[in-house]
Amino acid sequence: MELLLPLAAKSLLVAVLVLVALRLAHRRSAAERSWIAHVGLAAIAALPLALLLPRIEVPAPAFLAEAAPTIVAPAPASVKPTEVALPASSFPAAADASLTAQAGAGAGVDWAFWIYAVPAALLLLLTLTALLRLILLKSKAHVLVEPRWLSALAHAQRRMGFKHGTALLSSDELRSPISWGLMRPVILLNSEAAGAHAQAEAVIAHELAHVAHLDWLKLLLARVTVAIFWFNPLVWLLAREAHQLREEAADDAVLAADIVDTDYAQLLVGVARHECRGLLIGAHGVAPCRNSLARRVRRVLDSGSVRRPVGWGFALGMFAGASMVAAPLAALTLTPAGLDSPSGSAPVPSSAPPVSAHSPQASQPPALAQSASNPASAAAAATAAAAAAAAGASHPHWSDEEVRKLWAELEEVRRQGPNGSDPLPGTLGPLPGTVGPLPGTVGTRAADVGRPFPRPATSIW
Repeated sequence: MELLLPLAAKSLLVAVLVLVALRLAHRRSAAERSWIAHVGLAAIAALPLALLLPRIEVPAPAFLAEAAPTIVAPAPASVKPTEVALPASSFPAAADASLTAQAGAGAGVDWAFWIYAVPAALLLLLTLTALLRLILLKSKAHVLVEPRWLSALAHAQRRMGFKHGTALLSSDELRSPISWGLMRPVILLNSEAAGAHAQAEAVIAHELAHVAHLDWLKLLLARVTVAIFWFNPLVWLLAREAHQLREEAADDAVLAADIVDTDYAQLLVGVARHECRGLLIGAHGVAPCRNSLARRVRRVLDSGSVRRPVGWGFALGMFAGASMVAAPLAALTLTPAGLDSPSGSAPVPSSAPPVSAHSPQASQPPALAQSASNPASAAAAATAAAAAAAAGASHPHWSDEEVRKLWAELEEVRRQGPNGSDPLPGTLGPLPGTVGPLPGTVGTRAADVGRPFPRPATSIW
């Protein structure tokens, strides 16, 4: 979820920019506007690649910010912490509770992930099903050998400069012509269209325009983008507008082949009687959806519409502009506002546990707390505090008065050292890292478990 919210915000911003750009470019040709829409879809689809780019951190509201990584400050190299061993029998209940909590957390279901992943997987599965259907249609179709259709295909290829071989097939399982493919494209006609020889020029010009414009690749790009960002309604709107512009650009290619606009408009109205099953067929067809028929017919009959193809300068300029906007936006990392960190990283959390009012740490002398300014003294004080806390936890028979006496003697030893000498840096006695004559003798023996801690004499050393 911490990655999904920033991606949603970025996709929303890019979709808004592309839709505004399409609105401002309404006087340009359909081919140019189609290029703008598909460059925008490609930019949105590339947003998840932000993990491969260096991050650009910008403060933002907390609900849009990604979870900042936790950074633990390392201990000074000159200080060697002392390990205080505690008997396992002194905290069995706490250990069992901790293991139970961890097991319960690991067994939880990430509902946010599944709520996102299930619709995305269904949309991708639908696209895969549509592609498999094209393979089945091609395997059952037969080659069309009608001279009128072959002649129309040859003339359209020569006019468009398209030199790749195109398979012209016919099938009884379709209700309108479709086309798909890149290197070995296929134009598949239904039986009714194959018998209408008068419409051969218009149908072939429309379908071959889709092939020449690489519209099948653009269609797959739009479907994958919608599957990844299905939660963004503006992505759906942009994909639908891109599909409409692909069809209008193909209509312009038909009119550029000297097809009479009124005849072509009648063809569109005639084939619109067939159902539009774009989601179940991963290909383009002549038949328009009913909600786009009026717009396409109106544009075909408008003699003032701009119908020029996409120029190389315009295409490269739009691609470069989209890259300069999408790349920094993809690398943008939103962090919670109001964090004061000198290096721009996440604040270093304190590793010290909270101290309750009834714990031995709460009663430590002020002088011992002031020793934190010296790293060695601070380490020694922390070691003493941990040892005293361990002793108090392991020996519940101690009274508050005995704990205070122990702290007083520890403070006296810290100030004077053993036998009145100055203490060594980072130690609390003759042996570094010990709190007694022998290392690790503060209640660590198995025989001492449950026994009262002996009362200290004049000195614990």
